[in-house]
Formats: sequence, C-alpha cells, structure tokens
Amino acid sequence: AWVASDGGDAALQARYPGHDVAIAPGLVADLQRRQRGVVRMFMAEGGFFCLLTAVGAWLILRVLNYETSLMLRQANFLSAVTHELKSPLTSLRLYTDTLSMRELPKAKRDEYLRNMRTDLLRLGDLVGNLLAAARLDDGRTLGTEEVVDLNLVVPQCAAPLQQRFAEHGVALQVDTAAAPLWVRCDPSSLCTVVRNLLDNARKYGASKPVSLTLCREQGQAVMRVQDLGIGLAAAEQDNIFHKFYRVGDEMVRQTEGSGLGLYLARALLQQSGGVIDVSSAGAGTGSRFTVRLPLHDGRGSA
Repeated sequence: AWVASDGGDAALQARYPGHDVAIAPGLVADLQRRQRGVVRMFMAEGGFFCLLTAVGAWLILRVLNYETSLMLRQANFLSAVTHELKSPLTSLRLYTDTLSMRELPKAKRDEYLRNMRTDLLRLGDLVGNLLAAARLDDGRTLGTEEVVDLNLVVPQCAAPLQQRFAEHGVALQVDTAAAPLWVRCDPSSLCTVVRNLLDNARKYGASKPVSLTLCREQGQAVMRVQDLGIGLAAAEQDNIFHKFYRVGDEMVRQTEGSGLGLYLARALLQQSGGVIDVSSAGAGTGSRFTVRLPLHDGRGSA
C-alpha cells in the first residue's frame, strides 16, 4: 500500500514484503504541476470555444437582423414606389379629363398645365432614380464626365424645382460662389444629386425656407443644402444614406419618397471623387447636407 513517509512528507512510499519503493518529492510535484497544466489547458480551450461560439452566434444574429431590416425596407420601398407612381398618374388623369371635357378660363387652364408639369417632373425624377439605382447595382457608370462650373450647372438643376417648392409654400434660395467652381463630373448625375437633396429638404423641412449655397473651401468645391425642418437624431445620420432607408415610422408615414434619393446622391458623388455628409443638432433643429468635390483647374481634360 502507498503511504506518506516522514510524517506527511511529499514523498510517497510503497511497502511490500522485502521491498520498499519510494517516489521522489520532485516527481510528485512535477506530476501535480502537469495535472494543473492540463486542467488549465482544458479550461482555456473550453473558454475559447465558448467565446468563439458566442461570437459566431452574435454574427449570425447580426446578419439575420440586417437581412430582416433589408427585406422590410424593400417591402416599404415597393409600397412607396407604388404610391409615388399612382399619385401623379391619378392627378394627371383628372387634369387631362377636365381639360378635354370643358372650356376653362385661361388662368385656370394655365394652373392645370403647371400642375401637370410638376407631376411629370415628379414621375421623371422617380423613374430616373430607379434607373440610376439599377445601373449602380450592375456596377455601371451613369454618364460621361466633363469639366463644368458649379455656378452655372447647379442653378440650372435647381430651376425646375422652383415650381414644386412654390406649390408647397416653401422658399428656395440658391446662392452661387464669387468665383467659378470648376469640377469634373457627369452633369446629369450632378443634377440628380442636386434635385434629390433639394427635394429631401422640401419634404422634411416643415415648410420652412431651404437654402443652397456654393463656395470654395480648402481647395474643394462645396455645396451646402440647409433646411430648418425636423432634423436628425445622431443614430440616423449615417442610416439615411442606406438604400431604401427613410426616416420615421412606416406605419404612420405621410411623407412622399422612395428611400433612394440620398443613397443615390452618395453613390453618384463617389463616382466623381466627391463626398457627402450631414449634420444636425437633433430633432427639430433642421439638417445641413454638405457636398465636397475636387476642384479642377479649368476647362479641358484632367
């Protein structure tokens, strides 16, 4: 039998008839250390695999949440597009029926024609956004770049929206820079950016004035669109550039829009080396969108 020797010393001794077998204290300590090492190794490996499992579960949950959110935004997008198509088409039908069935005073006729033109512009913007999004999804560029002066192009892009702003009782102020702002971009894509930013400011501006300002800062051409409307919470200031994302509760939404405008603005600007960001002090304080494009040295190729 194994017994402790020397009153409990670490050495172990076995006694058999005619034989004494002892294990040295150092060997016992070494075996104990190895045993503790094996236990620690299993605990570390077990902890690592538990952590790995938790991280994997978190990543899977995050992907599922993203996919669920994307599917919900896509469903909301289809509903919004259906409404955005149906509303102006219904209005156009009523106007054309009225104009074809009776003689109207010239003032009323001109009013109807202006409203019809506004509806057509709204449809054109929606279809243009849908086509642009489809091309971007396919990885295609949307136009031919050329060197243009923002002081000339941006007011031309904003001009068709003046009527729409006036109909909603919103004042639109466009201020150009003192000197030319030459940039290389696709003018059509730039107009899409301008219209989408201004239309967004009108929709969420609480019927308050909207301003568009052009200037030069730190060797860049800068365009700022400022509204005094509902503002943005900090958590939404990046989400608004995601595809199909719209601010607010979809269950009680009354604001028009498809959720493509700001997504397209960022994507189109990136094709020309531009960037866009938004700042807001919070709900009810308005929002300011800032576009920055590299300045070009003038006419001609880069």
